[in-house]
Amino acid sequence: MKLDFHRMGQKLFFVTFAVEGRRPVLSRLVDEKSRPQLLPMGEVVRAALRALHLVRASAGISDYVIMPDHVHFLLIVDCERRAEPFKPLVFAHWWQESAEAAIRAARPDARGRLVLGGRLLTSERARALVRETLLAHGCMDLEGTIVAGGRQAADPHESGHGPLRADEWIVCDIFPRDLRTGYWGDMTRTFMNGRPSAKLRRLYRAVADAQRLALSLVRPGAKGSDVHAAVVKFFEESGWPSGRDATGRPYGFFHGTGHGVGLQIHEEPRLSVTGGELAPGMVVTVEPGLYYPDLGGVRIEDTVAVTETGREIL
Repeated sequence: MKLDFHRMGQKLFFVTFAVEGRRPVLSRLVDEKSRPQLLPMGEVVRAALRALHLVRASAGISDYVIMPDHVHFLLIVDCERRAEPFKPLVFAHWWQESAEAAIRAARPDARGRLVLGGRLLTSERARALVRETLLAHGCMDLEGTIVAGGRQAADPHESGHGPLRADEWIVCDIFPRDLRTGYWGDMTRTFMNGRPSAKLRRLYRAVADAQRLALSLVRPGAKGSDVHAAVVKFFEESGWPSGRDATGRPYGFFHGTGHGVGLQIHEEPRLSVTGGELAPGMVVTVEPGLYYPDLGGVRIEDTVAVTETGREIL
């Protein structure tokens, strides 16, 4: 019996097991002649708990999917402690390198649209390139990758669609999950193929300066609300206003400065108006941004571990 695991949450695991030569079903095994043979699921669960190094644990099986030679199921675990801790995802810049390489290698056509390898470079195509890179490294973008350019980037939750264009900021927000450990990562970069106008250049520099300020304030004992307030004040004093237009659409800086990341993509602590005190061992994102319909958007994000003496960019 072979068991493979992907962690999906604090007490939830995605498990695959295979029994050689027999087609598995959740409660029984059926051989080639369709004669039912009972499968002791208790044995499968106990083997899973041993393989996961879980002790004093009980578990149950939830949803399952039957495949030709194996079965996937969700294992819900309730345990007092873990014999061996799971290691967090090792953050790597190759997440962004695939998107950056594509944008850098593209060339604008007569209409300003980016072309790569004889085909338009669209947000959808860039996301596919990112997904291929993630899968090659054992990760998946389960929540979707953002590749949004120009006016689309003025909405921080817009995933992006259609052709990417030259001389516009392109926000690329990648937040994959490591299929081996279940831990998430989160990183945003803003790229451009072309030459920014003076105002677009100042927009980028303002966000980069705000992020450096926020990073300098992340340390044990600091309050997430204070880090966020400092970024809000910096943008206001730098001449980048925030508010809502006549249609009610927000502009400027209108989301939190960061959030916790681990076994969930968004978790405590927060770098926002409700953010509490930071402590060693916490992992948070630092991601200020500015968004204006006439300019587009810029966001720069790194994931940071709070250490005993300050912070470490992961």
